[in-house]
Amino acid sequence: MLLPSKKDLKIALEVFALFQWVLSAFIMGVTAGFVNLYLVLFTPYWPVTVLILTWLAFDWKTPPPQQDTSGFSKIFPGITPYMLTLGVLFWVPLLRDYVMSSDLYDQYIFTPGGLVNRFQKWMQRMIHIYPCAFYGRGFTENSWGLLPYARPVTAVVRKPLPLPKIENPSQETVARYHALYIDALCKLYDQHKTKYGISETQELVIT
Repeated sequence: MLLPSKKDLKIALEVFALFQWVLSAFIMGVTAGFVNLYLVLFTPYWPVTVLILTWLAFDWKTPPPQQDTSGFSKIFPGITPYMLTLGVLFWVPLLRDYVMSSDLYDQYIFTPGGLVNRFQKWMQRMIHIYPCAFYGRGFTENSWGLLPYARPVTAVVRKPLPLPKIENPSQETVARYHALYIDALCKLYDQHKTKYGISETQELVIT
């Protein structure tokens, strides 16, 4: 009988950790929704749900807390970074501290202008979430499933853009500096993409 090697055990533990991460994140979101619905409809404890909704209303525009794991604060002292992710991740208590967005999944792209694509855009306008059909790996290395791929996550930081402080900027001003930011982001992506296994012809698409 062959015993598993240390490498096999390490891979098995990594797969199990990813599986529980995906499963528990899903369960936390669904459970929060059903529990609050149950409290409102079938118990006298509906004020609990009201308090949660009140907290969400007051906390709606509060920037999410940041975790500096890339040494950003040491490279750029005095500059506060903000995370770009789905706002819905911060609606459910605890879930926002557990789930982070990344490109560790592949996504099925539906036909632009088609029925499913129109539904995705409608959902994005209604609840600010763009629903997508994503997939990753399964329990074995080359299988299909909902576990994230075993890919490294790399943070690349460039020098800050020199932007003036404008108290009440016009839409034209915001659009101009937003265009500068997008241009700098695309240049940063093109400069480093081949170092991390991305094809030279792969373009950064921002929607």
